[in-house]
Amino acid sequence: MRLAFWLTAVLILALSGCRLQEREKELDRRTQELDQKEQQLVLREQQLSLKEADLTRREKALTAPVDSTGDSTVVYNPYLVGRWSVQMRCTETSCEGSAVGDTKTEQWAINYRDNRVFAQAVANNELFRVYTGSYKQDALVLTAQQDSLAPNTRITVSLRFKTSSTMEGQREIVREGVCRIVYALELTKL
Repeated sequence: MRLAFWLTAVLILALSGCRLQEREKELDRRTQELDQKEQQLVLREQQLSLKEADLTRREKALTAPVDSTGDSTVVYNPYLVGRWSVQMRCTETSCEGSAVGDTKTEQWAINYRDNRVFAQAVANNELFRVYTGSYKQDALVLTAQQDSLAPNTRITVSLRFKTSSTMEGQREIVREGVCRIVYALELTKL
């Protein structure tokens, strides 16, 4: 009987030792799995940090002002390029020889050069004025080049898109110390 008791005791210890070893192996396996998951989590956090930094950089690039004057012609507007029929109607004048209600029709060829907008004004198949300019806030602002003007004269045009093929705005002609003419403009793409 003593022998049976000792055999049973040894058998119980052996079996409990096996379970203990199995539990230790299971615990080691779970620890390794947790370590792997933790490493994967750290990698994902690093990737998210990099993506967040990239998004922040892109957002800053998109929201940063182009320059202190508000110029934004760096953005190319494909609807602007081409030939336009320009209808002008005088709405205000203090110049002799002009009257409110006078109308003019011109064709403008508008294009981009060196991040600036160029508009060549043609009437009777003859180029007679060149405007240059850029976007200021939400308007296209053009000024006539001085070599095509009388001395002490300044011409400024401000345009906004109504649709992709129509624009409206105004043209102001100022003769320093003499007079001023304002035209309402309607442009239709040809």
